[in-house]
Amino acid sequence: MVMDGIGTNVVTKRETVMATVNEVSRIEANVEAVTDFLKNEFELCSMVQQANGPLTHTFTVENRKKLLKLTIGWPILADSRLTRARLEHALKDHVAEQMRLHGVAGYQWTPTHEDMTSPGGI
Repeated sequence: MVMDGIGTNVVTKRETVMATVNEVSRIEANVEAVTDFLKNEFELCSMVQQANGPLTHTFTVENRKKLLKLTIGWPILADSRLTRARLEHALKDHVAEQMRLHGVAGYQWTPTHEDMTSPGGI
């Protein structure tokens, strides 16, 4: 970050690109973690993903009887506090259950403060 002539912080183009690269890598890693979890949780189901970038990522899991949807916002997937361990913990604790409850209507996951800061997830 640099200061312009009037004392204002200016984010350089390089810093913006680096932030974007870091965010993209976190999004990709977290999408992979969600995919891995859903494949294990819903073993006999097929899964389709849709990136609705730059807003959300939707996971659709289905078998012959049920269709379940999970939508997670890209800002959440890009958040550096959301480690793989924290994400897996949240998925196991309540996200999969909420997906089952919401079914075809879909579940829009917004993590709780605990999801993002739990010490067990570090």
